[in-house]
Amino acid sequence: MSWEAIARKEIRDSIRSRSLIVLSGLFVILALFLTALYASVPLLGGATEGELRVENLVSFFNSAVMFVPIIAVLLGYKAVVGERQSGSLSLTLSLPHTRDDVMLGKFIGRSVVLAVPVLLAFAAGLLVVVALFDAFSIVDYLVFVLGVLLIGMAYLSLAIGFSGVASSSVLSAVGVFVLYVLFRFVWTPGLMAIQSVVNRLQTGEWTIAFQFDWWMYPLSLINPHYAYQMILHGFVYTDMAQPRYMSAWYINGWTGLAVLAVWIVVPLTVGTALFRRQDL
Repeated sequence: MSWEAIARKEIRDSIRSRSLIVLSGLFVILALFLTALYASVPLLGGATEGELRVENLVSFFNSAVMFVPIIAVLLGYKAVVGERQSGSLSLTLSLPHTRDDVMLGKFIGRSVVLAVPVLLAFAAGLLVVVALFDAFSIVDYLVFVLGVLLIGMAYLSLAIGFSGVASSSVLSAVGVFVLYVLFRFVWTPGLMAIQSVVNRLQTGEWTIAFQFDWWMYPLSLINPHYAYQMILHGFVYTDMAQPRYMSAWYINGWTGLAVLAVWIVVPLTVGTALFRRQDL
């Protein structure tokens, strides 16, 4: 298939430019450092007597994990519009490739470029964990890695979707980074602020909202970071108390997986549909 040829080209180009090698090396070094640091400092939640609580390790990793969506954005925001500006996209489309092939091939190829460093990094971290601890839940660890890959692919889909419709690389970058900041830092705190205002109108007192009304939960589901947290709380943090802002019956790990799947499919599909109608 034509999209397969484009995907292979994306992977070859990443190897030729050494971006895949550099990313893999940086991710592996970071994972080894964080895992060794976690294991060597009990105050960070490291286990004692040869046992490791995966939820503590995942919580320790989480701040670093949020670099994965940023890497995905950097991989995707110039994927199509960059080639359009350089003129190479016209050459690609003069071959037996459709615009759908271009979008899908770039997404698949760059997903591999994103996934390989992530998998190598967490595999290296796993080796450290296995060497240092006797008891460890490999299933929980794999679910965590799956969640990281899914949120990365969601942002890659969003970035490539923007790249297919934006008129310049700058506009593509601005659009997708604005959404990243919105979802990462603004969305959930904003909903909590709205809930606090609603509570004030209902009770006459200002209170910090840690639990949503029923009509707020569908709005929270829009956020891919919230969906990622749903996966962790549904499958990994099973021994921990569920946050009150995740107390609705349908807020669970399976719903989180479904939401991230939607985020992977919809931006790429919409971007492809709009890309078909654009003049090069």
